[in-house]
Amino acid sequence: MRQLATCLLSVFLAALANGRPLRAQEEYQLSLRQLTTDPATDYYPSWSPDGKHIVFSSGRRGGHLWRVPADGGEPVQVTSDNANHPSWSPEGSFVAFDSDGGSQLMIISPNGGMPVRITPDSVTITRSAYPCWSPDGRKVAFTAQGAIWAIDLPTGESSLIFGREGHYARVFSWSADGSFLTADMDASETKREDDVWLLPTDGSEPRRLTDSPVAPIKKIPPPSRSERKAMSSPSGENAGCLSSAGESSVRLITRSPPTRFK
Repeated sequence: MRQLATCLLSVFLAALANGRPLRAQEEYQLSLRQLTTDPATDYYPSWSPDGKHIVFSSGRRGGHLWRVPADGGEPVQVTSDNANHPSWSPEGSFVAFDSDGGSQLMIISPNGGMPVRITPDSVTITRSAYPCWSPDGRKVAFTAQGAIWAIDLPTGESSLIFGREGHYARVFSWSADGSFLTADMDASETKREDDVWLLPTDGSEPRRLTDSPVAPIKKIPPPSRSERKAMSSPSGENAGCLSSAGESSVRLITRSPPTRFK
């Protein structure tokens, strides 16, 4: 049931990406296709900008990033060292990820090769960074010690976007116009009552979108369990869906045109 809810949320977000929410009277026919079959857990997928490939984290061979065609095919290993939480750059040239147990921020070609460390010397990442790219590809936002930072890749300068004492924030994604980030935030790193927030990148007051303790959207499950991530494709027509807790594969959800309820 939770897997189905995640998939339906992803399709809803795909409709929003196309400029309008789903109407209550519309019914979408969904099809689910499994893209990976390895016994290891595959999770946290990220689309390529052209929608032709998906890069994902996997527990196979010790924990690496892999790339698979979105229409199916054999996965290809991208990294040779521990890697997690991939995020494909907008122009498609790089994949950002965290490494070394989540303490380092790196980028690598989606075709593999030698990764480049981009962790700012002035910022300490104590666990997963959850990187995400700005829409112009110039900056990477990430989580460090409960705050959200951004590094400007051409200059190497880092800046604090959001930090609130007594709270732990994890970055979601960057808006298309670059004006705000979405993130979830807890009262602490261990308290899992996530609220979703809009964080303006100009430093103005953030806006809370959900209200715990109901916590209807749980983007980052506890670290002791495998992570789920659902996201729409660049075209907005397909959604990548992550399975976990015994359903350890990356799956693709496609939708047919809507039909009206009679």
